[in-house]
Amino acid sequence: MQTKLPCCLRKQTRTSVFTAIFRKFLLVMCLITGTFFLSVAQSSQTDLDQAKNGRDNAPDNPMDWVNGY
Repeated sequence: MQTKLPCCLRKQTRTSVFTAIFRKFLLVMCLITGTFFLSVAQSSQTDLDQAKNGRDNAPDNPMDWVNGY
């Protein structure tokens, strides 16, 4: 006598395997495009502070903090 398998133990068919692969691919593509658009939407202005130590023959002590390039 053959009994029905529960839904978690069903055999995988070709279509269900293809659907699972397609869903994973779609998820990865959504994550990649979302990350891309978030990085593009970031402000391009930055404030980089650097230490300015003066010239070689006359160093500043203590050094000055200036905005970088």
